[in-house]
Amino acid sequence: MLRTVLLIGAFLLGLLPDASAAVFPLKTSDNGRFLTDQKGEPFLVVGDTAWSLLVQLDEDDIDCYLEDRQKRGFNSIIVNLIEHKFSTNAPKTLAGLAPFTAAGGFSTPNPAYFDFAHKVVEIANQRGIVVWLFPAYLGYGGGDQGFFREMMASGKDSLRSYGRFVGKQFRDLPNIVWVMGGDFTPKQEDQWVVAEMAEGIQAEDVTHLVTGHGSPKDSAVVAFGEQKWLSVNSVYSYEKTLFRPVQAEYMRRPVRPFVLIESTYEGEHNSTPDQIRRQAYWAMLGGACGQFFGNNPMWHFDGPGLYPVKATWKESLDGTGSRDMTRLRDLFVGLPWHRLEPENNHEVVTDGYGEGIATALTARTACLECRKRRYRLGCTP
Repeated sequence: MLRTVLLIGAFLLGLLPDASAAVFPLKTSDNGRFLTDQKGEPFLVVGDTAWSLLVQLDEDDIDCYLEDRQKRGFNSIIVNLIEHKFSTNAPKTLAGLAPFTAAGGFSTPNPAYFDFAHKVVEIANQRGIVVWLFPAYLGYGGGDQGFFREMMASGKDSLRSYGRFVGKQFRDLPNIVWVMGGDFTPKQEDQWVVAEMAEGIQAEDVTHLVTGHGSPKDSAVVAFGEQKWLSVNSVYSYEKTLFRPVQAEYMRRPVRPFVLIESTYEGEHNSTPDQIRRQAYWAMLGGACGQFFGNNPMWHFDGPGLYPVKATWKESLDGTGSRDMTRLRDLFVGLPWHRLEPENNHEVVTDGYGEGIATALTARTACLECRKRRYRLGCTP
């Protein structure tokens, strides 16, 4: 009943977001707290992890996956542009296309492979889905899961050239957010492997937003610092009290929109349904502009993974976590979610908010007096 009253009140106040399709590419809001489409409409990131999509599935199964995610309200997916380990025939596609004409040679991209990748991103665009695209996943700890070693061996010119190639290849598609790094924060003296590629991309593509993905516990800003290419921050943590790193990034200055880009996946780390729900709601009530859900085996689509599986990826499409993320999406898009501010000082909810993993976060829109002060200061509410 309370939610119904809130929805009616929001409608009468003109607070509900436009129900029409988002117009890409995404951009940051004026106040730096969330993402919007080209019409200025707030874009709530409802994400899924499809890391091995390009290389593990044929076109029919790719469309099957995208159709299902679209129907459930997912509007963003994480995808590896090239895959090092987590597919049956890595780094080749299921049809045998290799990303490079020379193994590991970033200076020798195979046009046929990247044309196929372009087609897949275009299909996602037709379904209103943003592809958060890793041009080259580094790999956990810089090891054999990713391309960090090959990138180090390739050298600066090769990586910048590859960055320019993929930037030019995908700049015509509006539904992309570039993601640099991948499960690893290089040492300061090795940060060039990310910077050269990112700057190469931006030499050809100045349209799309860019974020980062470092080692677990590192936000994008912590991993890659104040790099000029970094426009969106991210939280990546397996901490049981995930709200703590979320709150830390909300307080970080300068302000950037941030997403929960990765935490515990369904079907891994002995996770439970309440844990998957909890981390998603903590993100949304802690100031994030969206979050990504993950499922094993869906992220690798029955290819090589890291944990035992109990179902196929197709069976997992209708899993508990997927249904819970749809409910989360339905709740927040019916409210002025982009105006919510974490209520960390407990002025409204003064008791019963718990502690540890039982912590219940609350958020509220700014009071009228706060809005007046912001207008006087020239801020954006």
